[in-house]
Amino acid sequence: GASLFLLNPNGIVFGPNARLDIGGSFLGSTADNVVFQDGSVFSATEANAPPLLTINVPVGLQMGTNPGAIQVRGTSHELTPNSSVNLTQFDRSQSPRGLQVGTGNTVALIGDGVFFDGGILTAEAGHIEVGSVVRGRVTLNYADGGWRFGYDNAQELGNLQLVGRSALDASSPDNIGELSLLNGGGSIGLQGDRILLQNSLVLIQNQGTQPSGNIAIQASDTVEMRQETPGSPNSSGVVNLATGTGNGGGIAVSARRLTLQDRFAVFAMTSGTGAAGNIEIDTSEALELTRSRIQVRTFGAGNTGDIAVSTGQLKIQDTASITAASFSAGLGGNVTIDAESIDVVGSRPETGSISFIGVVTLGDGDAGNLTIDTSRLSVRGGGRINAAT
Repeated sequence: GASLFLLNPNGIVFGPNARLDIGGSFLGSTADNVVFQDGSVFSATEANAPPLLTINVPVGLQMGTNPGAIQVRGTSHELTPNSSVNLTQFDRSQSPRGLQVGTGNTVALIGDGVFFDGGILTAEAGHIEVGSVVRGRVTLNYADGGWRFGYDNAQELGNLQLVGRSALDASSPDNIGELSLLNGGGSIGLQGDRILLQNSLVLIQNQGTQPSGNIAIQASDTVEMRQETPGSPNSSGVVNLATGTGNGGGIAVSARRLTLQDRFAVFAMTSGTGAAGNIEIDTSEALELTRSRIQVRTFGAGNTGDIAVSTGQLKIQDTASITAASFSAGLGGNVTIDAESIDVVGSRPETGSISFIGVVTLGDGDAGNLTIDTSRLSVRGGGRINAAT
């Protein structure tokens, strides 16, 4: 279907009852104008701009001098994990879909500040893009039936927040039929200066036969991930999950500093025959985990992916962990850490929980390799580094 572009430089607000009813992709932006392939421009601010009478492909969004923000207010997600400990699947059937596009399409929001409060975007087997841009241009590229976005010409990025059980969901369709099984999971991109994920979920769950795409989170400054309210430890997180024969996608986070707190989870996993994806963390200054987890794991025949961390200071405390784990016949992945300094601190004897870096297997599959390159390593207070079967 045709794509719908909604431009309002003054700002866009989607209320709790907002819905999309279109056949194609949707892009909402507070940019001033859309730039087309032939050099023509559609302006949202110039009343006397010439009309566009030819069919053209848009190739860019140009932000104005003072673009507005985008707000998405919703009723909060009900994406329910099947376990608070050994998560293998989310029940998506009872959760509202929020702003949803058709299977395989793109839903994108680009503005100077993008703020979700209980808001939900859904693009089954499609692409979700959320970008906060203050100045400059965002490039657009239409390929393979979906839109992709580039930020090389964005001169300044802005704030991006998901709070109040917001959700971005690019899972494969739930209705298991011949056509649905041909789909894999989609892909998700987040771009901003400071990104906050609080009590919210970024999810790709692949039940199909095709591979999933990746989750990419890029910040010019900081990324904060935390769960501040009681509830399931797995109801807030960044999760790329394979439950069928199709492979799961990876997760990549790039920032100056990344902090995970209070049971927030970053998982790439499989409970099917498809392999799990990789997790790549690249933070120039610091990566800090407090009572939270970064993990690749398998509960099925599929192998796990690998974890690669590159950072300045790595701190793992209060029972936080970075692990590659096999609980079944699938092979465990490798964990590679390159950091100037590493601190692994703390345990909770009453629960048997410890701060931990490791590769482990509790099933028939072999564990992977653990490689650490650092100038300073401190393991204390019950913390542990281990490779075990």
